[in-house]
Amino acid sequence: MLATLLLLPVFAAAIALARVPDRARLQLFRAVAFAHLALAIGLWNRPAEHLFGGYIALDAVGLLVLMPMSALFAGIAIYLGGYLRRAERRSHRIFIAALLLLQASLTLAAASQHMGLFWVALETSTLVSAPLLYFHHTGRALEATWKYLIVGSVGIALALLGTVFLAIAATDASGDTTLFIRDLTAGTVHLAKPWLHAAFVLLLMGYGTKMGLAPMHAWKPDAYGEAPPPVAGLLAGTATNCAFLGVLRATQICAHAGEVKFASSLLVLLGLVSLAVAAIFIVGQADYRRLLAYASVEQMGVLVFGLGFGVMGAQGSLLHVINNALNKGILFLAAGNLLQLYGTSAIAGVAGALRRAPATGAILIAGLFAAVGLPPFGLFVSEFVILRAAIAGGASAWPAALYLGFLAVIFLGMCVAILPMAQGESSRDEAPLHEPASTILPPMAFASAALVLGIYVPRPLAAMIESAARQLGGG
Repeated sequence: MLATLLLLPVFAAAIALARVPDRARLQLFRAVAFAHLALAIGLWNRPAEHLFGGYIALDAVGLLVLMPMSALFAGIAIYLGGYLRRAERRSHRIFIAALLLLQASLTLAAASQHMGLFWVALETSTLVSAPLLYFHHTGRALEATWKYLIVGSVGIALALLGTVFLAIAATDASGDTTLFIRDLTAGTVHLAKPWLHAAFVLLLMGYGTKMGLAPMHAWKPDAYGEAPPPVAGLLAGTATNCAFLGVLRATQICAHAGEVKFASSLLVLLGLVSLAVAAIFIVGQADYRRLLAYASVEQMGVLVFGLGFGVMGAQGSLLHVINNALNKGILFLAAGNLLQLYGTSAIAGVAGALRRAPATGAILIAGLFAAVGLPPFGLFVSEFVILRAAIAGGASAWPAALYLGFLAVIFLGMCVAILPMAQGESSRDEAPLHEPASTILPPMAFASAALVLGIYVPRPLAAMIESAARQLGGG
């Protein structure tokens, strides 16, 4: 079943590149996306499969990253039906094939049990994302694509150097080494501490660049601001989560090597820096797609900040992985609707969405409430768990206080920007706008799931999160 999960999008991408109608390509993508989701659900309670000598397997951590990623692809596969009908009239051959290859590469990253293979999977995801960013074929889209590739390549290069240093740290007296996660965390391999410290810093900076952590976030506003919103939603809700998985693996290795304090201090610092940068740029932002890019920087900061506070913080971060994916599905798909309905990404150019496009306006408000962590949405729960962990595990109250302060500023900045878009008065014609069902149902489904996770976390999911957090914490 795991082999099918990995290979199905690859074979489908080959078919999408053949001479078939665009409508058939879209139906193929939908079929693969839902088959992928069904297979991922089927793997939930099955014993872990090990493929290719243990290089590929889905543990609890990988499964928690895979499930929301698969759900987001399925929702966006439905959404693209209405979105592409109103987009530029050109062949979607490369676009659909790149989406399928992105799904395949991110699935491989989630299932990788070898740090070298994980690096290959994430680098592949960077390369196949480029045609998606360049979808509109404009000068600004080309500039954003090159920026994404150049900055992303620097990050991936740092991650590769970190992987090499990790291999050196794991080299024994006879010259044998390993990059298998099970070996690096089993306590049977002695890790040289100086090399391990250097490896962790490089892996954090490298995969942090792919996540969009500040100060390595420079690619994010341009990429998300120029890419089609469903593509930006995929990158923000799936690719960044898979990059965070690289940080999770590096933290897991440090924890099992007895270097929790070293890793935690860096995670907390980088998380607070990301929250601070997001807060500064969200306030007064004039473009709602760039606003969502900085909101993604904020969520990445929350993820690594929580990871710095032991098992409880890791539980909050793992729940936040799921909530982040759902929230990005809500907000970026609502942004896609607004972009096509109003023809602008300027905040000042959108007003009265609740009157002109009631469904999109309601989704936008739900996405805002979920993004700022208001109850009863799921982000409130995960951010609150992280806050509890920071208070319980921090030697000082300052990290928790700064965390709360930055979240409060971001709350105000996003409300000031988004509420007038939904409720404000416009001098333009306020005739009702057509909202295709395919562009409304997916974000509504994501909003419903985010609401459920704020009220009740299903027992199997809670058990999986607890198991994954203890696996990461080494105890």
